[in-house]
Amino acid sequence: MKKWTLFTTVLALMLLTASPPSADAATPKVVDVQTTGTYTYMFKGDESVWQFGYRISVPTRLELPQTAKKIVSNSNYDTIVLFEDGSVWRYPSDVWGDASQEPAPIAGLSDIVDLEAGRTHTLALKADGTVWGWGTNFHGELGNGQVKEAWDIPPQQVVGLKDVQAIAAGDNSLALTKQGEVYTWGGWAHASRVTADNPQGFRVTPVKVNNLPKITAVDMAGDTSLALDADGKVHTWGDNFLQLKSPNGDSSTLAAPAQIPGIDNVKAIALADRALFLKEDGSVYIAGIDYARSGELTDAQKKQQLQPQLIPSLTGVTRIDAAASQLFAIDGKGELYGWGNNNSGSLGNGSLYWKSQLNDPTRVLDTGTVVIDGKRQDYPGVIHQGVTMVPLRKLAEPLGATLGFEAQTKQVTISYGGQTVALKPGDASVTVNGKPLQLAGPIRIYNDETHVPLRFISELFGAQVSWNADLAEITVTTAK
Repeated sequence: MKKWTLFTTVLALMLLTASPPSADAATPKVVDVQTTGTYTYMFKGDESVWQFGYRISVPTRLELPQTAKKIVSNSNYDTIVLFEDGSVWRYPSDVWGDASQEPAPIAGLSDIVDLEAGRTHTLALKADGTVWGWGTNFHGELGNGQVKEAWDIPPQQVVGLKDVQAIAAGDNSLALTKQGEVYTWGGWAHASRVTADNPQGFRVTPVKVNNLPKITAVDMAGDTSLALDADGKVHTWGDNFLQLKSPNGDSSTLAAPAQIPGIDNVKAIALADRALFLKEDGSVYIAGIDYARSGELTDAQKKQQLQPQLIPSLTGVTRIDAAASQLFAIDGKGELYGWGNNNSGSLGNGSLYWKSQLNDPTRVLDTGTVVIDGKRQDYPGVIHQGVTMVPLRKLAEPLGATLGFEAQTKQVTISYGGQTVALKPGDASVTVNGKPLQLAGPIRIYNDETHVPLRFISELFGAQVSWNADLAEITVTTAK
């Protein structure tokens, strides 16, 4: 009886003093977000990079050999990383690519300062202002003066471009020069460009986009292009996703740029299936029909969505990004919010459900690295309201516990050292040898795995737990 009383007293203290000790003891702030629509990468102030997206709904730290500046994903779901030394590396995917291959630098690329990935091609901007592309060139999107039916064309220079300061890619390609001029190439067949080597008349070399003022930023998604001018106004051409009137009489396609009405004082743009506009005052506006909800929207609501609309829950925003149907914003506190299509964990909120949609910005999970006896684990700890939660099975089994699961009741049992703890996801209490004990918060499901307070499970095994806020690192030292 005394043994059980001592155990429950210690366990109660463990549950009520989870690590980190308070909700204010968060991980380093998020300073940048880069999304590809498949995977999203958040960069923290300690120079760590965390990935979530396809089948990974809990942000997980990437192991990288040096500081990363930009990360994109190609059509094979490979990860392409630009490092601070200007090299570009390919990390093979386990989705469609061959994950048995080792990461390797992409030959022919050096002194790179920026990367952009289109649907099936990738662009790189060199420090000397030239642009290089690789991947497919079905429609001239590599800008090398040719079209070619191949999927793996190696990097080569886009002809006729210099002094480029920014690039963008979608189905086609964009470049912004230091003079504020915009050039585009790929697609848009035209009879005047038909040759024996280019029978459909694609834009195989860069063409200047006319009728634009001085531009400071560009973005592209599919066949739609956005450009931000020096006065804070935004222009669009290509797919007419906002159904704008054009002096050329275009309907579904804008052959020439048109200014988007109802938005000004913009300092950053991002384009996916909808457009995001970050204004100078830190407010965020959105424009474009949310087709994932089109079945529940009236014609009047759809028409309203064609006009830039304020997102009232986002204030003090410092950065935005968007791709496919995922939208992201970082606020002044260094917290990342996402909304839109959440299929298979795309928004980093811990859920893996298909056909999942978040209509309002929701904070991406805060996570930390778990280190056991000096070895970094391949799973993160989720930090929720000051309590660090870890996947029960992944932590308990290596420490020597026996786990059981009752399918009918969904009860999980942990047996260790003569003690049996029973718990259910969603409950705010457990039983220890049949006696109830209140938890600091409910047991949660993230990434289809049961998560419990780290201090509870680790100290149950006689382990010591510490929290390093600067490194976002949870250290567990087991009894030897």
